[in-house]
Amino acid sequence: MDVLEDYESAEEFASYQLTYHLQTLNSFEERLERFELPQPESMTNFPADMTLLTLPSHVFVSSMKKAEQNEYGIIRVFNPQKQKVSLGEVYHTISLEEAPASECSEIQPQSFENLYVKLFFK
Repeated sequence: MDVLEDYESAEEFASYQLTYHLQTLNSFEERLERFELPQPESMTNFPADMTLLTLPSHVFVSSMKKAEQNEYGIIRVFNPQKQKVSLGEVYHTISLEEAPASECSEIQPQSFENLYVKLFFK
């Protein structure tokens, strides 16, 4: 059994589920305008593409959260392969208690790493 194939299948299954909300709207009391919010002026003219973080294609993002103590993000990544994967640059790792651990430029086979990256802005 190949762990990488299993993990990719699970990711594909989870990302392609189609859902919808079936409801009937009373056109007088529940007009669609009530569900539309105007976009603030400050949220216009964004670039069409923006990359906050680049990871190799074999590395899966398991979870992501904002750090409790500052404006950084903690990204948990998983390497399902049987060999090390280079991240392409050096990241700082962090423990679950948010204590700085070490620097990391590669992920060991079939293991997790918690990367500490600046993703959030004030």
